[in-house]
Amino acid sequence: MKKLQLKNFRSIRDSGEIEIKPITVLLGKNSCGKSSFIRMFPLIKQSLEKNRQDPLLWFGDYVDFGSFEEVLPKGQTEEKDLTIAFDMDLLKNDEDVRYYRNLGTFKYFKHLNLQKTENMSVHVIIHFKQKHISSYTVKFLNQEVSVKINNNEIEQCVINDDYNLNLDCYTLHDSSKYLLPNILYVRKGKDEFVRYFDAQEDELKPIKNIFMRELGVKLKEETFDTYIGKLIKIQSQKTLLDNLKKLSGCAAVKKYFADKNCDNPLFKEINNLIVLIIVSSIIDQINIQIEDEFCNTFYLKPLRAQANRYYRVQGISVKSVDADGSNLPMVLYNMTGDQRKSFSDWCNEKLGLCFSIKKQEGHVSLMVKVGDDCEINLADTGYGYSQVLPIILQLWLVIERNKLDVKEKMHNNYTIVIEQPELHLHPAFQSKLMEVFVALVDLAKDSGNSIKIIFETHSEHMVNGLGRLISAKKIKKDDINIVLVSKENNISNFKQTCFDENGFIEEWPIGFMSPED
Repeated sequence: MKKLQLKNFRSIRDSGEIEIKPITVLLGKNSCGKSSFIRMFPLIKQSLEKNRQDPLLWFGDYVDFGSFEEVLPKGQTEEKDLTIAFDMDLLKNDEDVRYYRNLGTFKYFKHLNLQKTENMSVHVIIHFKQKHISSYTVKFLNQEVSVKINNNEIEQCVINDDYNLNLDCYTLHDSSKYLLPNILYVRKGKDEFVRYFDAQEDELKPIKNIFMRELGVKLKEETFDTYIGKLIKIQSQKTLLDNLKKLSGCAAVKKYFADKNCDNPLFKEINNLIVLIIVSSIIDQINIQIEDEFCNTFYLKPLRAQANRYYRVQGISVKSVDADGSNLPMVLYNMTGDQRKSFSDWCNEKLGLCFSIKKQEGHVSLMVKVGDDCEINLADTGYGYSQVLPIILQLWLVIERNKLDVKEKMHNNYTIVIEQPELHLHPAFQSKLMEVFVALVDLAKDSGNSIKIIFETHSEHMVNGLGRLISAKKIKKDDINIVLVSKENNISNFKQTCFDENGFIEEWPIGFMSPED
């Protein structure tokens, strides 16, 4: 995900398009809308992890927003939709197509030959009502598909503002597993729904009719399918027009489109029919990537579990840290001895401290060693170490996953969302934590993966720490987005700024971090 925009979400009337960079920092006073924005990530995650009737689960394992009515801005009298919009890149190569191995569309994705298409970036806008998605728009290249939904049926589908879908031939597939309802072709004379590659013959007929009726193309049926098949690709309008102008073996087509542009009515009709054929595969791909990205999102709450002296051992497998860090002892307990040593050595190298566990009959204790001091029970230290340990451990677990990805030649996107990472930490330790964030981003770049860290904070020390790392050339200024959030008349305002090459924030509002009058 490259950008995220929220509308009508609590105090956020319109956040604008917020860039999600390798490190994204939200700054602002209490209750200004920072947490609402970043909690959208765990909200979508907890929704996709369950089979559900509603598109979003407002309370679950990670966050609790109450209900749809409680999410809408206060004092709003007219009925409005909650809107989520985002930009993301579609997969481009054969390796990435592996994600589709369990989809009925896998066969067709290979046919579309995605690795040879243009830069596959999409913009998705989703409008939510209380119990359903009321409409959504998908934009890719310069193509656009808008779908209106009523009572779980397609009310209207418009392609590029000038082509209305024949609703007699299409239906809506609203899966409890994915976010976007898909458009499915209904084979005439059949009650069951079939994927478009099964009904491809029917969907190609309108294009064939144009070629024969308008352009006078005369080819054998099998030859005709071969030529049209060359055009059924995910592409911009300009690329399609270029392909029509050089369509070998179809002189009539080349001649007709030789001096035409994208405003030609016949070209528009062909283009929109092709978009209609491929739009289901685009939506499938968006859904899979949304699921993949949010399954690899890890969220840590602002108040994390307090350290206890002893923890009872549970015979469960735990591989990631809970949002409040409550399962942290069992994560460490389930590690192998080599893994615990690797984690301890990494902590010592990056932060000058070591964490370990001490096993007793049916119990474990969390231990910490700072520098050359003696090892002590975590419950005997200040709150700072217990609050930062879930963050440190989750970062290390992502590093280990990244190593496994490299070994298996896989590419994944990881997002770590943290509220108030500075809680109970000394300013010097806050700056060290920023060094760990930057090192993690660099590691992902070297491996070909993407790791994004999004956090909200009140700490000037963390912001200044990032500035010093830019000045020291440890990270590029373009890898960090600073989002300033303020509130006026119960409405959140978002402003994006950045560091300059010397590590100073540009357009820093005077008094932004100062006490209120």
